[in-house]
Amino acid sequence: MKFLLLAFIKLYWKIIPENKRNQCIYNVSCSNYVYNTAKTKGLFFGIKAFKERFKSCKPGYLLFKDKGKWHIKTVNNIIIYQDNINPDILQDIKNNENFRRK
Repeated sequence: MKFLLLAFIKLYWKIIPENKRNQCIYNVSCSNYVYNTAKTKGLFFGIKAFKERFKSCKPGYLLFKDKGKWHIKTVNNIIIYQDNINPDILQDIKNNENFRRK
């Protein structure tokens, strides 16, 4: 069954190219995270990883800074710390901060 999940994710990657997918808020995209978890830890943990990520991938989140580091609070009150936030999102934040200062 693990191989079926891995094959499904690979099919998803082939059908929908990376530039057509929605931007993931995580540093490691959800599909990569689930794939790596299932591959190394098995089907049960892969499904658990999928459930965790799916909960937090709802539209609308709050960006906030605490002790000099950025965090994301999802609509389900899940906190994502700066090390796990997609670098593109962090760059957008920095660009907007610089724009506001000018």
